[in-house]
Amino acid sequence: MDLWVIFLILAVLCAAIGIAVSANKPQPGTAGSDANIALVPIQPTEMQKGPSMPSESALPVQWDEIAITRQLDNLRGQPPAVVSHYVESVKERWVLNQNDKTAAVRARFLKTKIEELKLFKEGQQIAIDLEALALEREKRLKTLQLENAQLDATMRARGEREQMQALRERKQLELEIAKLDKEIRDLNAPAKIEAELTPEQKRQKEREASEAHMADLKAQKQEALKIPDEDERRLRVNAIDAALEREYERWARLL
Repeated sequence: MDLWVIFLILAVLCAAIGIAVSANKPQPGTAGSDANIALVPIQPTEMQKGPSMPSESALPVQWDEIAITRQLDNLRGQPPAVVSHYVESVKERWVLNQNDKTAAVRARFLKTKIEELKLFKEGQQIAIDLEALALEREKRLKTLQLENAQLDATMRARGEREQMQALRERKQLELEIAKLDKEIRDLNAPAKIEAELTPEQKRQKEREASEAHMADLKAQKQEALKIPDEDERRLRVNAIDAALEREYERWARLL
């Protein structure tokens, strides 16, 4: 057989095989094409992922230093933003809304743990902020304690003044009572002494009293003579003269 005949037969066979393969291949848009191919979502690589922020569920339901220390240790190697986010969340929930003493202790605990675990590769701003917060709360607490101490001192001083005032009033009352007692004794003493005097002594005492009364009337008369109004002066002098005359008569009877 000639070579060209062989080549012709081979060409026909190749053409037949090509037509058969084309008939069995699915065409685009028909069943069994792209619709049957499962689409596999492309997962981002670790380098494409951003830092994962701790969720609120990562926070302890109550202040738990062991749980917080464990969570901080788990954040070792994370970017500073992740650590800062967790610390700020803990601070807002378990530090800022506490009393000054508790807030200062917890803020310093967080600062100490951050420094111990060496969580920050860049900067220590949050540690500085925590220390500032602790110092601020301690200052407020000390200020309050100082104000309380000053108030206590003021109250003690006020109490002492009130006690001294009460003592002074009591002593003053006792003094007034003592004076009244003395006056009562003095009022009762002359009657007792007079009961022991002889008739002559009594008459002498009455005469001395009469002489003193006349001396007082004479002094009153001298003052009355100085009255500018003539009618008033005359009435006043006449009344004193009449009293002097009566007192002279009484004095004469005591001689």
